[in-house]
Amino acid sequence: MIYLLQMELGRSLLQMRRYPLETVLSFLILTGMFFGIAYGSTAAFGSTVPATYAAGITMLSFIGWMLCMGLLSGPASELEAEAQSGTVEQLFTGGHALTRILMVRMLASVMVTGAIVAVIALVAGRVAHLTLAPAAFASLGLAVITAAGGGFAMAGCALVFKKTRSIALLLTFGLMPVMMADSAAQWIDRLPAALLLPFVGSMGLAKGAILDPAGWSWSAFALASLASCGYFGAGLLFFSRMRRVAMRRGTIGHY
Repeated sequence: MIYLLQMELGRSLLQMRRYPLETVLSFLILTGMFFGIAYGSTAAFGSTVPATYAAGITMLSFIGWMLCMGLLSGPASELEAEAQSGTVEQLFTGGHALTRILMVRMLASVMVTGAIVAVIALVAGRVAHLTLAPAAFASLGLAVITAAGGGFAMAGCALVFKKTRSIALLLTFGLMPVMMADSAAQWIDRLPAALLLPFVGSMGLAKGAILDPAGWSWSAFALASLASCGYFGAGLLFFSRMRRVAMRRGTIGHY
C-alpha cells in the first residue's frame, strides 16, 4: 500500500511537471471561481459573519472547496483519460484492485492539493492574521470523506456512461452554496437533522467551530461522522455495482 502511494505521488508530480501550464491554469481557474463568487455574493447580498471571523470562514471554505472538488471530479476524469489512451484495461488486470488504486489516487490528490492550499493558507494567514481551530479541520475532514464517496460514484458513472463532465458541472454548482454560505453553521443549529445531509453537516460544524467554539459538540460531530461514512460506503458500493455492469457488458475499454 505504501509502495502504491509512493508511485501515485510520483505519477502526480510527473504529470504536474510534464503539463505545468495545464496544472497552473486549472488551479487558478478554480481559485478565481471560488473567490470571485464568494466576494461577489458578499458584496451583493452582504454577510452575516462578523468581520473578525470573515477571513477564517472564507479560507476554510476555500480549503474545503479545493479538496472536495478534486475528489469529486478527479477519479472520473482519470478513468476517462485512461480509456482515451487505451490503458484502462491495465488497471483491471494489474496486481492491485481498481478500488484500491482509486483510493490511493484520491489520497495522493488530497496530499498534493493540500500542500498547495496550505501554502496559500499560510500566506493568507500572515496577511489577514487568521486562525483555524483544530475542530474546524476535523469537521472539514468529514466533508473530504463524503467527497471521496462521491468520487467513487462518479468513477462508476465514468465506467458505464464514459462522459461525466456534465454531471461534474452540476455537482460543482450544487456544492457552491454549501461551501460558500456563511450561514451553514446556523442551518445545523436550527435543524439538527441537517447534520445528516452531505457536506451541510460537516461544513456547518467546521464553520461553527470558528464562529462559536463553545457550541461545537462531540455528539454532533459523531452524528456527522456516521453520515459521512455512510455516504462513503454508498459511493463505494455504487462504484462496485457499476464496475460489474461495465465488465458484464464488455465495454470497459470503449470510449
